[in-house]
Amino acid sequence: MNGGAPVAGPRLHGGVEADDPGTDPSDHSTATPPFPAPGPVSDTTLPTTPPELTDGRIRVRPWRIEDVDWLTTAGQDPDVQRWTRLPTPYTRADAEHFVGEVAPRAWDRGEALHAAVTDESTGDGLGAVGLVLLAGEPTVAEAGYYTAAHRRRRGVAAAALDLLVEWTFTRTGVVRVELHVDPRNAASAAVAARCGFVLEGVLRSRTERHGERRDVAIHARLRP
Repeated sequence: MNGGAPVAGPRLHGGVEADDPGTDPSDHSTATPPFPAPGPVSDTTLPTTPPELTDGRIRVRPWRIEDVDWLTTAGQDPDVQRWTRLPTPYTRADAEHFVGEVAPRAWDRGEALHAAVTDESTGDGLGAVGLVLLAGEPTVAEAGYYTAAHRRRRGVAAAALDLLVEWTFTRTGVVRVELHVDPRNAASAAVAARCGFVLEGVLRSRTERHGERRDVAIHARLRP
């Protein structure tokens, strides 16, 4: 959401996914960082307790200190580094700071939800998903996601994004969720389409990553 956001860094650490057999469902949506600055938002926008969501196959839940090992490993993947806003290089100290301080503080302030995606049966780490409320627009949010390299092409990102968006529309005041995706990231665009997001346009030279100016494709899904 996308990258690092919620996915695992200063904001989220976002995504790469697609669910069709012919595409790479491991996906990275830059919305996990690069997220815009959060809030401030109303204290009533987000519920008091962060959610735990499941479809019976995966679970979306708050980060835990025991996630640091697999989060650090996932952050080494070149595709995660390329498509998300994860710090580069991504160190264990980055993971510890994110899990122990950044993610819980963002929730407590009503600014963002950063969540781990795990296997419902084994508890193994699969990736990350997140939602950040946009500054000055508490009814609009940006999502991000990524899947660990060894669990791609299994629909993980699409499932996690769907769970997050459905929860957002039923439990918060958000009426519009955006994904900011590099137009070259076909896998992430496929995830967006599968989850009902509509491509609204491309902002040219909208952001910078690794010293390169990049375009950003805006995908959005509205509350029914």
